[in-house]
Amino acid sequence: MNIDRVADELISSKDIDIKIKQFFSFIKYYFQNGRPQILGKYQYKIIKILPIIMDKISFNDLCYIIPEFYQFCYSVSKDILITANQKRISRTVLIPFANAIEKKIKLLDFKELNYEVSENNYVIYCRHAVTQGLYAPGKQIYTIVDALLKSNKTVLIYVRGQTDKVFKELEKKNGKLSIINKNPKSNIDEEFIELKEICIKFKPIKIITEIPLGLSTVLYMSKISSKILFWSAGFHQVPWFDYKLLVPEIYSDDHSKLPEFVKIPHSLNYELLNPFFELDIIDKVKKNTLKLKSDNFVIGTFARYEKISEPFLKMVLNILNNNPNIKFILAGPNDQSLAKQILNSVIKKEQALLFGSTNTQLLGNCCDIFLDTFPIPCGYSALEMMAKGKPVVVFKGKNLRDYAKVRLPELIFEDKDNLEKCIKKLAKNKFFYKQNSDSYKNIAIKLDRWEDLAKSIISI
Repeated sequence: MNIDRVADELISSKDIDIKIKQFFSFIKYYFQNGRPQILGKYQYKIIKILPIIMDKISFNDLCYIIPEFYQFCYSVSKDILITANQKRISRTVLIPFANAIEKKIKLLDFKELNYEVSENNYVIYCRHAVTQGLYAPGKQIYTIVDALLKSNKTVLIYVRGQTDKVFKELEKKNGKLSIINKNPKSNIDEEFIELKEICIKFKPIKIITEIPLGLSTVLYMSKISSKILFWSAGFHQVPWFDYKLLVPEIYSDDHSKLPEFVKIPHSLNYELLNPFFELDIIDKVKKNTLKLKSDNFVIGTFARYEKISEPFLKMVLNILNNNPNIKFILAGPNDQSLAKQILNSVIKKEQALLFGSTNTQLLGNCCDIFLDTFPIPCGYSALEMMAKGKPVVVFKGKNLRDYAKVRLPELIFEDKDNLEKCIKKLAKNKFFYKQNSDSYKNIAIKLDRWEDLAKSIISI
């Protein structure tokens, strides 16, 4: 497929049917080809014609393709200021989407979802119920569900995608938990019918979702009797939902002025952050896959590749050039082209190893420290490394803010030379390394605050 021709027809064609066809082709190509960042050059041109497309497509297509386009905009943005980027996406994508949904609701004559709620019933509406792998919010979903169950609440999880054995085991041992998986063959209309029936029958006092737009938006705009709580995995400038739940790293003074933003404790199940691996499995990966030597000191960074900035990569390159015994492991989904370009010389020497989507929990056990990304810091991957006792070293970027609350202050640097000196000290001084390792592990253990989490959700 010639994606530039597709984009040109999408933007320039006077025929709305061609525009729609090429819009779908463009988004499909982006997600099926590793999210190439170069396609970001078309973002603003497409945004200009987005309202026309949204007005003409069906309710089913609207709820399917616009969430995909939102993901495209969120992942290709070059704006290093998180808040500014989110507000722009909210203004140019989410608000037009809300307007289009409102029109569709009127045309389709949706009825308001009114019922008398059951105070102990909660619905979780999520993409996936998985605790490991690429879907990071799954750990938080599990922790929320577990906290509500321990508080004697009845929980129903409606899952759009996969459910792992950890969630299934939780369901088996707890009679107050039910998991319903969406039929993978059902379309958006059928999914919405099933979701409505669940709500009408179960009558939840609250619906908790990590899905920022789609049917969660439609539920809210249907004036449902249940309160809808949006748990934010990062993006939080969403112009709907009754409340937006933000962990302290995201919550700011600006949010405190708006009642819909609620600060909740950052609580995560420690066992999910640090699953057990046999030592021989870890040793095999070190020896056979990573080809590590006994004198290697290994830095790990795990994130979506669009979060791996040019300044970060140049800092890594400088550290590696100055320290031949240090190896760097970079892993995550999506477009690796920038990383390959900047780290080319050390990749050739096998001093830098790049991986795509992989088991970062296992890979993390093979690393000595974690180097946080900047200007946008890491979320769950950094916490997973802390739980393993791996010191997290941070260069203070513009967006660090309250992420510093779950970082050791003495390992946060404003000077890159001092950061490199600290890495060398961690590599050579065993006492210094163990001290920081233990401190980070204690931070991760203390993140398991399910009682406080449950109270904050129940009290809203």
